[in-house]
Amino acid sequence: MKRYRLRDSDWQLVNKQTGELADVDITIYRGASKFMKLWQNTSWDSQISKLQGNSVKVLWKLVHIATWNNQVPGPSAIATMMGMRQPHVSKAYKELINTDFLQRINGAYRLNPYFCWKGNDEQYQAACRELIPPSHLLLTM
Repeated sequence: MKRYRLRDSDWQLVNKQTGELADVDITIYRGASKFMKLWQNTSWDSQISKLQGNSVKVLWKLVHIATWNNQVPGPSAIATMMGMRQPHVSKAYKELINTDFLQRINGAYRLNPYFCWKGNDEQYQAACRELIPPSHLLLTM
């Protein structure tokens, strides 16, 4: 697997509440048929450090097996893949949902596109629009 790293100064995020700028590292991994962007910044690092038990293992397994548009299987499939008991995986899913790494939309699970993304840019933009409450959208004319 090749790893490409874009320069740190190429990307910055704006905190809409405070207006502060945060530098973002973007690492792109390319394998035989896999492509995923990982946004790395201190807010996600601090969230990962708060995860307990098997949640970190489950998170990285989900990142590894995510399909197009960040779709991931439910807890029972992951428990089978990882050789873990389903209650432990279900607990990890709940924690990942509570910390915004994982989302449940219409009964399906998806990794948060602000954490990582596997898909094209148009799909990424649409997924991000789903997450932004209408009150936070900027009107353009």
